[in-house]
Amino acid sequence: MNYADLLRCYIKKSRLTLDEISLKLRQQGIAATKPYLSKLQNGKTPPASDKLNQALAEITDGDAKKLQWASFVEKAPEDVKRFFTLVENPLMFSLLKVEEKFPGFLEGKYKGSNLTKEIMYSEEFKQFYDLFGAFIEGIEKENQNPISKEEYEEIYKEEPPLEKGKVIQINLYEAYLDHAKKTINKTPDQLLDDVTFFNVCTEAFHALELRLDQIIANSIIRNGAEPEWATEYIEGLSLREKLESDLKIHLGYDITAESFYTDLVNIIKLRKQPANPLAKTEKKTAENIINIIENAIKAINLKVNENGFE
Repeated sequence: MNYADLLRCYIKKSRLTLDEISLKLRQQGIAATKPYLSKLQNGKTPPASDKLNQALAEITDGDAKKLQWASFVEKAPEDVKRFFTLVENPLMFSLLKVEEKFPGFLEGKYKGSNLTKEIMYSEEFKQFYDLFGAFIEGIEKENQNPISKEEYEEIYKEEPPLEKGKVIQINLYEAYLDHAKKTINKTPDQLLDDVTFFNVCTEAFHALELRLDQIIANSIIRNGAEPEWATEYIEGLSLREKLESDLKIHLGYDITAESFYTDLVNIIKLRKQPANPLAKTEKKTAENIINIIENAIKAINLKVNENGFE
């Protein structure tokens, strides 16, 4: 039942006229005219504020939480709204608690803000997150998106290999690692110019971030978030945050305890160094960086397989 229908139902059951309700509201210091109340119950104006909804529920002997929830759903984006209408009451009320602590949460007020992590670590959100996980338990996991023919050609600058008339399916992060290795191998000298070295490192780090993003996004979406929200959340994270915090949250893997993590942190710092077109770097240095990143991805994938995550 949408907001207008629910409010109209409460008003009808109360047997109060709109004039009487308006008067009772004025007695509580809330201004709401008969024409405005009429528009509210007929869906001709957006849902009322929390304060007015609370008062309307009290006056009509309705359920304030349900009226607030219907109001939140009505104000939510269309794709979120369609999902909210399917949600059961325990989950509904847990989400209301998040909204109560962080007003505007359901309307996307905090997307990309500094409060995003505070919200996700709050007890209210954790409760909602757990309930949502139980709610969608049993839903088939989404398949990983294989690299497309167009993406393959963009990376390798060549036609993809065929197997029985079909493009060989590989993950995009693997493609970036392979391309970084190919770039090194195609260089006949033992030195790489700094621009090539920078590009190789960038591709390798991009492969790592792609894999982390895939894991974090799949976890968030599997637990009920919209893909757009998951994307915006990930965009606000640094590589170190993904490795040290979110990997532990979403995969239960503390990669910082691994012996290779110190080396990984050290090479991450190289990303901030500007490329010098006149400088050259040994191929072995680039190969070592790729090996460290590849080993990190392998360790992550091993944990993914152990947990049956994908």
